[in-house]
Amino acid sequence: MTHDEVLALGFIAAKQINGAWCGVQKYMFTYSLTVGIVETAYFCRYCYESRGEALSALISWDGRGDPPGNWIKKKGHGEYQNPNYRAHAQSASPTRAPLN
Repeated sequence: MTHDEVLALGFIAAKQINGAWCGVQKYMFTYSLTVGIVETAYFCRYCYESRGEALSALISWDGRGDPPGNWIKKKGHGEYQNPNYRAHAQSASPTRAPLN
């Protein structure tokens, strides 16, 4: 595949990492960093809350281990949640006043 062919599949950005096409794509509630893109499938994807987080991960990731950033869950081959996601999300959220 070429860069233009990956973008034509609906990806916002794409690049090759270790010989595999990776790209950022919008989903209903998240943005994905998708790994191993081919014409009709992909190997896995990492879900991020924002476009900026997913794009930053695509730019900086070298393909080793999981990508950087506050991704929520890996889907596809070998699904699992990011064990650090909740701690980061809780510490970043504002404190709410009691409802009483």
